[in-house]
Amino acid sequence: MRYYSILFLSLLLLWSCEWTPDEISVQAETSFSRLNIAVGDTAEVSIEGYDFMPLSGIDTSIAQVVESNSVDSAFFQFIGKSAGQLDLSTTYRLSPSAGESDQTAIHHLKLSVSDGIPVMINVGETFKLDLSDYFDASLIDQIDSLSFTCDDMCALPIVNYEADVLNTSISLTGNQPGSHLFQLLLFDVHGIQLAPLLLDCDVSIAKVVLGELFTNSGCVNCPQANEYLDAIYPDRASDFALVRYHVSWTDPRDPMNLYNPQEVRDRVIYYGIFAAPSLMLDGSLIGSLDENDWRTRIELAASVNASVYISPVDVEESTDSLFLGYDLNSFDIDPGELITWALVLEDSIHYEASNGEEHHRQVMRDMASQEASDVESGTEIAVSLKKPDNYGTGVPMSLLVFVQDPSTKAVLQARKQVIF
Repeated sequence: MRYYSILFLSLLLLWSCEWTPDEISVQAETSFSRLNIAVGDTAEVSIEGYDFMPLSGIDTSIAQVVESNSVDSAFFQFIGKSAGQLDLSTTYRLSPSAGESDQTAIHHLKLSVSDGIPVMINVGETFKLDLSDYFDASLIDQIDSLSFTCDDMCALPIVNYEADVLNTSISLTGNQPGSHLFQLLLFDVHGIQLAPLLLDCDVSIAKVVLGELFTNSGCVNCPQANEYLDAIYPDRASDFALVRYHVSWTDPRDPMNLYNPQEVRDRVIYYGIFAAPSLMLDGSLIGSLDENDWRTRIELAASVNASVYISPVDVEESTDSLFLGYDLNSFDIDPGELITWALVLEDSIHYEASNGEEHHRQVMRDMASQEASDVESGTEIAVSLKKPDNYGTGVPMSLLVFVQDPSTKAVLQARKQVIF
């Protein structure tokens, strides 16, 4: 019986070494865009492609749409008619040939038409409103003071505002997600109102997608997976965070695994990973090995507003440790049993691996977790990490923090931050 058990485990290990995600042929790519205009304003979108289908989802009471197509592109013009939102989409061909196997694409567009000046910002980010875009110089010269008020006495402002010393512009900073109308009132030195400005503010939380690749320096199929991520990562620097865990198979001598085998082993057990390469996107296993499919999945995940906000990370150092502090804001969502993770990554390791790879990026060097069940909105998270051996020697390194629901393994939000 023991012989058969050993044989079974040996075959399982051999299969995991040879395993590769399914190679798939992606027949449709997906792209997204958002437009925010005021009633009476006009916006335009141009898309390169062939054989465009008419836009679906049009409501002429909200926006008038003018379409014009050329040989290799489509042009759409939108004129705001009344306040509302439209979810529009069109399907088109990526190449001029008409074969059945030709790749197609879908473009989704969310159009918001508002009564006032549209302002779309993210929590924690700032938008500068220049008054000269809306009033002439003679009126701006008369401004002595400003008043920024919620149109219906909203209790919690979704934005904070600050005027410059000359009262010629205001800076709006996203405070919490939501949509609201605000009035900007201008007064002269005698307290007489000069002009009102209606602002339609839409504040959301930008989503950063987390990719976790389980790889190994001896894995036959891992170079291809790493090449795909190396190509995707720079194109999505603003909304894609990436970490690579080096597992103990197929080459148990992988020095990046030997550096911290326990942390990697814990992560393997957490997800139930049995083969390399394995890519997790926001906590879900991706069963394909196809760059176009990965790009589309990342773009789709990044197009959804997040429910959790992670502030920029403050870092303090000791001789051998990094002390991280950041705010976790869940707003109206109960953090429950959420777990926060903090990692330090070495972004450029040169090692000639047996599978031919020489340059290894976003390698996990240390990670720590903390339960967030007692975290309230705006509570600061504090965690410490070990400094990597090459820290401070000019080697590129970065921090990664993310929030995960252990019951579903879903990653709700991530933030990456370059150290140097």
